Amino acid sequence: MDFKGESLGQAELQAMDTLDPQLRDHALLTEQAFNLTGEVLGLGWLPETPLREVSQSRKVLTALLVRFSNDLRSAALLALRGYPIQAVALVASMYEVAYAIVYIGADDSLAQKWIDHNDPIRPFRKIKDLTREVWKRLDVTNADGQTKAQYRVYQQLCWAKHANPLFQTQQTYQLHDGNVVARNGPDTSDSAIRAAWFALEHAARLSSLAVAAYVESHIPADQRGDLKNKIEMIGAGSQELARKAAPRFGTEDPFPGKW
Repeated sequence: MDFKGESLGQAELQAMDTLDPQLRDHALLTEQAFNLTGEVLGLGWLPETPLREVSQSRKVLTALLVRFSNDLRSAALLALRGYPIQAVALVASMYEVAYAIVYIGADDSLAQKWIDHNDPIRPFRKIKDLTREVWKRLDVTNADGQTKAQYRVYQQLCWAKHANPLFQTQQTYQLHDGNVVARNGPDTSDSAIRAAWFALEHAARLSSLAVAAYVESHIPADQRGDLKNKIEMIGAGSQELARKAAPRFGTEDPFPGKW
């Protein structure tokens, strides 16, 4: 990127100023989700509890939720500084972690299988299978439809994660003064804003899914307080962001007939 005499740090600060009004609601929602995750972890993992008394499923879900929450914060920081492709790629990993959390839940046998998984080149479970099993378990009226819709979101997130050529060329090249240019550094273009919006909207939605599963599995009912309301607020917030995105960015398939 041509910083025109600015340092990279200055360029990123300028990008943050430009992006703040565009992504303020996303920033606030993901920060609320991060704080809620910390609150839940504080209830679910008590330092005075001997490790031998902690179930395998609580050990695994705690580790996964810590990872998830730090990915959530990192994705927000990337998006708000003008690195939307990197944010989208990170949210793809968050999808994998969130669905593993819901899938394992309070099942110690599944947690032990996660612990014993020793294949460094394959995931614990295929992500499509995880998605299918989660929506079956959630007992929704249209589990097959939800599986298809949510896995389609995951595929879109993976366009960035895997540097898919169709997606990558859309995000790399920009028209500037009548010329096509490729720049590195922070990006505040319309396509960047759209990608950042998509990333943080789904990061928040995945947060409500993962945190709800942890609470249901490992927080006693008498200690949950208003956690349910807070989780529902995060979910409703992500739905509101999706509602606002449709008229702004459209709903057309960017690659019709190709996937």
